[in-house]
Amino acid sequence: MGCRHCFKVQIRPATLEQLIATQKIAHDLPYAYKAGASLNARYQAGPYRVLFHLDGLQNAREAYQQVLEKVLDTPELGANVSVSIKRGCSEYEIHCGPSNEFTFSDDLAAAELELLKRLRQPAAPKPKQQTLTMMNWIQIAYQLGDESYKKFTLGKPLYPEPVCYSAQP
Repeated sequence: MGCRHCFKVQIRPATLEQLIATQKIAHDLPYAYKAGASLNARYQAGPYRVLFHLDGLQNAREAYQQVLEKVLDTPELGANVSVSIKRGCSEYEIHCGPSNEFTFSDDLAAAELELLKRLRQPAAPKPKQQTLTMMNWIQIAYQLGDESYKKFTLGKPLYPEPVCYSAQP
């Protein structure tokens, strides 16, 4: 799979609770995926995202049907959570124009093949890495005012609320 054939099924959860539910769906499906939360993704609207990486539009359409069905059947998600197919990286569309107008040099295919030969399979995440990722996601949810993070902190706030002096006794 190279850039010219890269398509992604994208899920855009609105809360941390939805991100966690979406990650569970992703884990159960047979597709390579990435799930995350970020406050610094310049070309991404909203902090939460799950992306399934597919080789070609037809494969993306097939995966889309499975993903959409799972999202619609998940109580925390449903029809209010956006599921779509996109092509390539958002940065490409920002800098190169609409993805339906992308052109690729024939030389790129050979370069991509050489790069793919050098890629290694990522190691399975260690429990400590998963815990650190979850802690980061909770911090991001807190910063956004996404109260769903409390479902993962036993209902407790991440930090104590400051004393408020504006209310009259």
